[in-house]
Amino acid sequence: MRRLLTILAFLVTGVGLGFLSAAAMINGGPGTPIIASGPWVAWPKAGSVQADPYTKAHFAMTGELPLTASEVVIFHSETDDDANGLSGDCTYRISGRQLPARLWTLTVYASGGKLIDNPADRHSFNSRNVLRNSDGSFQIAVAPEPQPGNWIPTGNANRLTVLLRLFNVDSTVSNRLGEIPLPGIERLRCS
Repeated sequence: MRRLLTILAFLVTGVGLGFLSAAAMINGGPGTPIIASGPWVAWPKAGSVQADPYTKAHFAMTGELPLTASEVVIFHSETDDDANGLSGDCTYRISGRQLPARLWTLTVYASGGKLIDNPADRHSFNSRNVLRNSDGSFQIAVAPEPQPGNWIPTGNANRLTVLLRLFNVDSTVSNRLGEIPLPGIERLRCS
């Protein structure tokens, strides 16, 4: 009887550790085929025939239908440059330069992937409508109170996620996505 209980304990432990390690990989754990650059993370093989089982499982669980990297690369961030979680109570400055894509969009979501209700009805900026500095750089304020220039209101959202979509990435950098200089996310203050 003792031997049977020992075997059963090993089986339960093995299955439990297997599920935990698979869940960690599906959620972007160490060893996952993702690109991380500062606070930004992307799954470059999503939507392609080269997608590994963990990438496929990740997108099956999220319910997203990814396109191939030649069509769009989606970077997302839930933290600022200092690895603090993004909060709707804080003011952030997202700053960067022209990105190597035909078109890019930057959108702020509340937790659960929902657009944030706000009186300005503003949720994003893109490479065609963002106001730029004289040197071609841009700054986007993400804050609960009105800001001059490019401003995305956070309304009453608690946790935030920022998605940066790069459409038709320049072929010279498509194999070096981790080297793209992505915008910084700087936390200025919190209320």
